[in-house]
Amino acid sequence: MNSTPDKQELLKKIAQRELANREREKQKNEAFFRKITTGIAWKVFIGGAALCLLLSILFTIDSLADGEVVSITENDFKFDRSKLVAYGYQSVWVDNEIYTPSFEELYGFDEHSFKVHYSPIFHDPKYITFNSDLGDDIPVMRRLSLYEYFPFVELLLLIPLIVVLYKRQNGVFYFLWALSILFVDTCAIYMLLVRLA
Repeated sequence: MNSTPDKQELLKKIAQRELANREREKQKNEAFFRKITTGIAWKVFIGGAALCLLLSILFTIDSLADGEVVSITENDFKFDRSKLVAYGYQSVWVDNEIYTPSFEELYGFDEHSFKVHYSPIFHDPKYITFNSDLGDDIPVMRRLSLYEYFPFVELLLLIPLIVVLYKRQNGVFYFLWALSILFVDTCAIYMLLVRLA
């Protein structure tokens, strides 16, 4: 019977088809890589990476350096745990911004010693300080702010720069490229608009 040559011929055709499919897939991948790393799309991506790098530098300076310090009176802040309850912490509200010192930090506090420290570049409230039995000028970061999450936000903003410098045709590049476009650049634009508003 003639089954062995037919099987070999069939296996040869399957192998050739598989090779042709792989070659087609490779060409598609190379075409997609060229498309996203050349031309106007890549220039826009580089612009987004430059914006993210600039914001990362500005946010780092803003987080590390102090700007204006304003003393506030006992009428300028209030204790209100109705909106945010954290075990062992008190909610202090100053101009619709929340700070959460621990009860230990607040023990014996001087209500006339409260100060708000602002950032030098964006003039955002960063933290408050006050005197208590624990000592003078106890700092408490503003909750849910850029300064509370330093340096994570700044490092996240460097991902597009890493993509520009890395630029290799592999899964890591594609993942970081998509993350940059879908999340990092969007967040950077949002943070910039919030700061400028």
